[in-house]
Amino acid sequence: MLQSLGKIRQYEMDKDTPDMRGWDAYSRDGNLLGKVDDLIVETERDRENRMPVRYLSISYDHSNRLIPASLIDVDENKHLVRLDKVNRDNIDQYSEYRGGEIVERPESRRVAGLAPTEEKLPTAAREFHVRLQEEHLAIDKKLEKTGEAVIRKTVETHPELHEVELRREHIEIEHRPINKPLRETDFKAEKSFEPLQEIHIPLMAEEAVVKKEPYVKEEVVIRKDVDYEKKTIRENVRNENIEFVSAEPDKTMLDRKRLDEKK
Repeated sequence: MLQSLGKIRQYEMDKDTPDMRGWDAYSRDGNLLGKVDDLIVETERDRENRMPVRYLSISYDHSNRLIPASLIDVDENKHLVRLDKVNRDNIDQYSEYRGGEIVERPESRRVAGLAPTEEKLPTAAREFHVRLQEEHLAIDKKLEKTGEAVIRKTVETHPELHEVELRREHIEIEHRPINKPLRETDFKAEKSFEPLQEIHIPLMAEEAVVKKEPYVKEEVVIRKDVDYEKKTIRENVRNENIEFVSAEPDKTMLDRKRLDEKK
């Protein structure tokens, strides 16, 4: 089945096939017949994902005629095509193209005067190709900040008990008997029998003095580790395809062919 190239949204012309739309179309005898209005391509792709050009839509006398690609010589330097066995006298015998779908039938090939492509020009001259494109997903990776780990030191206070032995001085009074006479000099020196005689003896005691000394208790090592997860990526991709276009064979030519066969 066939499709108008003008109705395909995305395509890329093969490097060996020029885009002939808008080129002048000449007969072998050098007469200008019209211009190439559109290319009609085969919808079924070949092994290289290409669509062969099967017909050229040639504008002629306010109408478009489907000319098989096998009857065409391409002059890329002058941007023109030459039609083999097609001239002003017989171009009306080829099917008129009015757009829409084209269904190629054997009888339409006979009416148009077509023979199998093997009997025409060499393959390089009769085949034109249009490549279809499609999209493929290319997955890349990038680093993004998904969060932040905050490590903070805090201070806790708790009571700690230690037993400490403290020394405290006190006095003890002991009476020791002497029982001997006191000399007068000693009596005067000691100021005996004078009222309010006081002896001051300092008493000492230990007090606990608390101080704090810092120690390194332990070391905390913080490291980042990596986990892997599988994620399914879903995205729409575009794929070029073709739609079939058909055209009924010229009824007048069919009737004329039937009359010829009856004769």
